[in-house]
Amino acid sequence: MTTDVQMNTQAAQAPATTQPVQEPVQQPAQQPTQQPTGTIAGGAVQDKPVTTPATWPDNWRDLMAAGDEKFRKQLDRVTDPSVFAKNYRELESKKGAGLLVQKLSDNPTPEELSAYRQANGIPESPDKYDTTLPNGLVVGDADKEMVGGFLKAMHEKNASPDQVKHALAWYYQQQDEQIANQAKYDYTQRVQAEESLRQEWGNEFKMRVDSVSDFLVKTFGPEQAQNLQMARLADGSVLGNNPAVLKALAQVAHEINPAHTVVPGASNQGQAIESELQTIQRTMRDEPQKYWGDPSMQKRLGELLDAQQRMKARG
Repeated sequence: MTTDVQMNTQAAQAPATTQPVQEPVQQPAQQPTQQPTGTIAGGAVQDKPVTTPATWPDNWRDLMAAGDEKFRKQLDRVTDPSVFAKNYRELESKKGAGLLVQKLSDNPTPEELSAYRQANGIPESPDKYDTTLPNGLVVGDADKEMVGGFLKAMHEKNASPDQVKHALAWYYQQQDEQIANQAKYDYTQRVQAEESLRQEWGNEFKMRVDSVSDFLVKTFGPEQAQNLQMARLADGSVLGNNPAVLKALAQVAHEINPAHTVVPGASNQGQAIESELQTIQRTMRDEPQKYWGDPSMQKRLGELLDAQQRMKARG
């Protein structure tokens, strides 16, 4: 109690003073944050300058360009030096992996050309290209001149060894396919021609074919006869398998040597014809009914007489 009294007494004795009234501080009203509307693709963005980190000076592009105006313009595409460093690192990685090829000027000096070829693995001369074909095959002697010209042309264009090797492999693959297709076509043509001529010539097929072969060999010699048989016509067919050609040759062979088709294989054709004529004529005289009842004998007599007449006309 004593303490309370004293405090109150002191309060009563203290002079009264006027304290200024503190007005409450008015806080500015916060503006509501405006949410962006629309999409970026629709252009609903604000143009804000790209700020360069404080660690790089504002004129870093000028410093890096070092007076090169063209390079300075290229640097405008880069937002900051760290991006430039990243791009440079990627470029070096591609170069190290062989993904970048140095471009050769339009009119290089011999030194520049040599350096370019060495840097890109291009041989110093055309004959240094590797021409080994797939499966261990090599270019044959008959093709060496042609391939040599191809290598020279590729070397002038600075073709890489891989390009040259791929092109050669493709060329010979195409040749193999063409040869295979040609062989298939020739076989089909021969089968069809033989079937057609057998139907037309019947039992005389082998005899007429032999007369053609004999005519070609005797007229042109064995070597040229073979060349003629294997010659190709405008339609791609082999001459020796073409039905129209074979029929024409058979007719020529018959005109030149009618006895060959009448008495094939006879060592003395004139004597063979005369002997067979006498046999048929004897049958006509002694056994007329047999002769007139055998159409094949009558036809044979006509063939023998025709062949004999042609042989006499030839002298």
